[in-house]
Amino acid sequence: MSRSDGPRASLGRALEDAVSEAELAHAWRGIAARRTNRRARRVLAIAALALATAAIVMIVIARPDPSPRAPQQRTRERAMSSSARGPIAHADGAPLSGVLRGVGITLDEGSSVEPDALGDLEVLANDEHEVALHLRAGGARFSITPGGARRWRVEGGGVSVEVVGTVFSVRRDGARVHVAVERGVVIVRGAAVPDGVQRLGAGASIDVGPPPTPPDVEPAPAPRETPRRAARTEAQPPDDEPARWLDDADHARREGRVDDAITALGAIVERHPRSPEAPVAAFTRARLLTSLGREAEARDSYARAIELGLPPALDAAAREALAR
Repeated sequence: MSRSDGPRASLGRALEDAVSEAELAHAWRGIAARRTNRRARRVLAIAALALATAAIVMIVIARPDPSPRAPQQRTRERAMSSSARGPIAHADGAPLSGVLRGVGITLDEGSSVEPDALGDLEVLANDEHEVALHLRAGGARFSITPGGARRWRVEGGGVSVEVVGTVFSVRRDGARVHVAVERGVVIVRGAAVPDGVQRLGAGASIDVGPPPTPPDVEPAPAPRETPRRAARTEAQPPDDEPARWLDDADHARREGRVDDAITALGAIVERHPRSPEAPVAAFTRARLLTSLGREAEARDSYARAIELGLPPALDAAAREALAR
């Protein structure tokens, strides 16, 4: 046996005998299969993740909106989309036009106009770009849907109010205009507006124009001046009737002309002593004389009144005055 036939040669033959070509090929196929399986599992995992994500998105899209306003909002959006292609219309589909008086309206895109009892509005323009109204008298409240396709404009009294989406009120009183904003922002323009233009936010208001003219009121009649009536004397005998003398005495007393009143009462007593007015005239004359401190003349007049026949109550008063 040569050296080549030693242990090394024997080991090579043992290896060749132990691992055949077929077995080696089978081992490589196993390795390749394991690699393929790992790749397939990775692809399947990615596909499963994508499917789960898609399912979640579909669930979110299909889930109904829990907000109770969602149906109305969607209806409003559809109406706004359709109405933007032409004039704005009433809720029943009739185009907004003509004159609005005293009755509130709701429009197809959700806005509303509420004139007050004196409100008088005329539609100036209505198309896909703008709605313009003229407030001719009274007032109105406007609730304009935000995000609409049209610009709103309200004219009145030399003032122009421009909005897109807000709630505001405009009122006219002659040439004076009051604008108040509840929500949103409006632009007020006009020659009488400070600086020609003002921006008003929620809670703000402005008055433009001269103060309203007060209604015509007839001036109160001047106090009627009572003509001074002179007491009748011997030199003034016309209408010599007790009632006329008594009337003269009454006017003189109210005007503070006590002496004239005493003269008129004395004329009744002297000229018409038998008249029913004479005793009372004498009694009244006596009291006026007392008020002037003319006691002696007063006593004579009391005595004359008793003589002419006073009513019992006055007779007692006259006697009491004489007894003092």
